[in-house]
Amino acid sequence: MNRRDSIKKLAILTAAPFILPACEKLDIFSSIKQFDIKKGNNHYIGPKIPITIADPLHFYVYIPDSQIHLPYENEGCNGIWNKLFGAASTVFPEKDENSACFVFRPLYETNKIEISHYTYNTGNIKKEDWIEEIDPNRYYEYEIRFRNGRAEYRFENTYVTGDPIGEANFMGKFLQPYNGGSCGAYRNSYIVLKK
Repeated sequence: MNRRDSIKKLAILTAAPFILPACEKLDIFSSIKQFDIKKGNNHYIGPKIPITIADPLHFYVYIPDSQIHLPYENEGCNGIWNKLFGAASTVFPEKDENSACFVFRPLYETNKIEISHYTYNTGNIKKEDWIEEIDPNRYYEYEIRFRNGRAEYRFENTYVTGDPIGEANFMGKFLQPYNGGSCGAYRNSYIVLKK
């Protein structure tokens, strides 16, 4: 373990008695949360949720039809996956390394949405092992667990095991919705997560 990792672990251990009770009092995961994303932006507008608290991460997710749009003028922006939610296996990951999340992208030809999962393991991005088409404007059930160095995904009654993610036995940073890749969101929209 290098000096930087040692400092991070010391910071986590020092802050945990104060951060965890505060997050539990906020009751982050027992209510509905809407993540608004403005046109041209990537991240939603609002406070960041620092840690996941729970393993597994379990949500009913609503993707509105405002996420379905015509192709970008910049061809390089089309077909990009957008992040729904996920978790890293550390509290302070670098560029969300050692993380797992669900992702989606619009299918404007059919007015559907594709969903998949995304594994990022120390610079190696792995996704599209499994793809499902869903309808907008309704809730679907999603779950991510970290077990024995891998992420286990559940969408409704479909189960998928992802690639290895570091040690992946501890959920640290909560990864919030992220839209449009390097291009930003096509228009104003949102994602709803309900516990």
